[in-house]
Amino acid sequence: MTGATLSSPFEPCLSAEVTAQLAAQRTSGGVATTALSTRERDVLALVGEGESNREIADKLYLGKRTVDSYLSSAMGKLGARSRTDAVKIAIERGIIVVDK
Repeated sequence: MTGATLSSPFEPCLSAEVTAQLAAQRTSGGVATTALSTRERDVLALVGEGESNREIADKLYLGKRTVDSYLSSAMGKLGARSRTDAVKIAIERGIIVVDK
């Protein structure tokens, strides 16, 4: 391919937009986070209201193991070490609002 020019598949404005989004997702500790799913946010909000995983499962019509999975996934995405830490981080970032 003599004379062929390879160009980036991304437009410069798209690259800047993606870069800005990635920068906005970074935590103060420098760990990139992924957006939480609706169910992960629901589970965290109920944890913040003091509900156990069994109570959350009953309220959301899910199995307890499914709730465990959502909570574990949310904790991983937030870089949290515990349920309480996950709720604290989610509240600080405006991801959830706890009424109680």
